[in-house]
Parts: sequence; structure tokens; C-alpha cells
Amino acid sequence: MQATLSTNSTLITLLNSITLSISRYGFFIFVIFGTIGNILNVLIFYQKKLRASPCALYLRTSSCIDLVLTLGISLPRMLTTYDLDYSAKIGIICKMRHFTYYSLSILSVWMVALAAVDRFLITSPLAKRRQMSSLRNAYRLISASAILVTLVFGNLFYCADVVDNGVITSCSASTTRQCGFYNQIARLVTVLCIPEMVIIAVSINMTRNLRYLKQATVTITSIRSAQYRVRKIDRQLIKVRIFNNG
Repeated sequence: MQATLSTNSTLITLLNSITLSISRYGFFIFVIFGTIGNILNVLIFYQKKLRASPCALYLRTSSCIDLVLTLGISLPRMLTTYDLDYSAKIGIICKMRHFTYYSLSILSVWMVALAAVDRFLITSPLAKRRQMSSLRNAYRLISASAILVTLVFGNLFYCADVVDNGVITSCSASTTRQCGFYNQIARLVTVLCIPEMVIIAVSINMTRNLRYLKQATVTITSIRSAQYRVRKIDRQLIKVRIFNNG
């Protein structure tokens, strides 16, 4: 009997050690490759020929946000394997951690959705819609999105806190049932429902616009050709959006 208990205890200890090692080195690999990948994305979309493109601005902003999430959220999670999780000990750090994760992860998805909207506008046969694709409007939409996300998840500065259940101390965003219910529903709507609906809708319409442009037979020297011709850079970004949607 004692031998069986000793064997079980040894097995549990071994499994815990393996789980800890996988978590520790898994997060380390994720942080390294995530950081490198996002930095490369930022450099690509910051090329001189892409700086005037609203779509590139959205994708560059999304990459910057993902970089912050990788260093600000994933890196601390790796440090928890070394018992260095200060968010489980200090209330204000706990609040900042959850607010940063909720708001930035959603904002990153919104930037991709806005990039899809921009591709729809730039391929539109209507001049008024094409004029809506501008850096000024892009900066406005980015600012408005940041403000809206802050308002939606500002409650985390109240809801999130360090919780001690008598066994372990942890950082939780659901200190009350109401907080947990609201934040789960808000996250579901803002990160899944709204962006996906927008991306699907504009992708369908963008495909129609591209078919219309392909079928249009106009000469290069005519005014109509100047109105409907899509620039080379814009075509490349459209391919990026189609690839992301796929």
C-alpha cells in the first residue's frame, strides 16, 4: 500500500514537473517568435511606399498592439513559472494586466476589420467611397476605437483584483458575478461578433467590386480609367486582406 502511494506521489511530481517545463519553455518560444514576427510586420508596413496607405496604417497598428501584448502579457505569464507573478500580489498591477489584455486584444482585431473596410472602400466604383479611404479618417477611426474599447472595459479597474481563496492567491477579472458576466458577454460581442460580421460583409462586397473592376473595359487615357484603376500597392494590400480572411 505504501509502495503504491509512493509511486503515485512520484508520478504526480513528475507530471507537474513536465507541465511546468512545457509551460515555461513554450511561453519562452512564443515570446521570442511573437516578438520577431511582430517587429518584422511593423517594418514591412512602415515602408516608404506604404506609409500613405490607410490599410497599411491599420495593419501596422495591429502589429504594434500584438507586440505590446506579447511583451506585456505573454512574458509575465512565462515569469509566473518562476514565481514572479506580481499581478497576483499587487492589486493595481492586476487591474492593469486585465485591462491591457482585454482592450488591446480586441483593438488588434478591430484594426484588421478596419483594414478590410478600407480595402472595400478603395475598390469601390463610387468616387465618394474611395475618397473615404484616407489617413485622416484612419487616424480618426483608430482614436475612436481606442476610446470605445476603453469605455467598454474601463470597469476592469474596479472589477479586477487580487483574490485569495485560502489556498492560492490569484489575479481575477471576475471578483463578482456581475463583473464576470458583463466582461464575458462584452468580450464575445467585441472580439467575435462585430469584427467577424464586418469582415465577412465587406469581403463579399469587395469581391463584387473587384469583379466589376475586372469586367470594366476602359482606356488608360480616359477619365473613367483613372477613376476605376486600383494602384499596385493597393492591389498588394488587397491580396494581404484576402489571405488574412482565408
